[in-house]
Amino acid sequence: MTDYTKFTYSSTTMAYNKNSSSYMPKFGLIRNNSGLFTIYCFNDKKQDYHRIDFIQKYINAHLCWLAENHVERIQRRLDDGSLYLYLRRLDNRACAVVDRQVEKWQETDKEYLLAKETGDFLGEVGLMNNMIARAEEIMYPCIIYA
Repeated sequence: MTDYTKFTYSSTTMAYNKNSSSYMPKFGLIRNNSGLFTIYCFNDKKQDYHRIDFIQKYINAHLCWLAENHVERIQRRLDDGSLYLYLRRLDNRACAVVDRQVEKWQETDKEYLLAKETGDFLGEVGLMNNMIARAEEIMYPCIIYA
């Protein structure tokens, strides 16, 4: 059973735990020692918390920024139960932006087109990884500090 007293942030919305005959926060957020965040959602059927880890670096960076600058936004999303959905949408949007930008660069980058044309698989992969890194570098500030 998850110890809800260790939550870094917890919702004011409560759920009744039949096993312990007490009310517990419906949602919780824990930041571990390595800085990664985990969302907990109380499952009424199992009478325990369901754990959701976020390993995407920009989602964790966004949560860190919110924790330092806008705790009220975290609290509001925990209270209404929308934090997970908000973070999933943010993740999907960020991935889509990176993918679109990489596709545009793949169509116009002369080195990439040459590597693809000549069958230089390692060169193609290296250039694509570079494009992904550049696109993420451009996108991160827009996603993290939003």
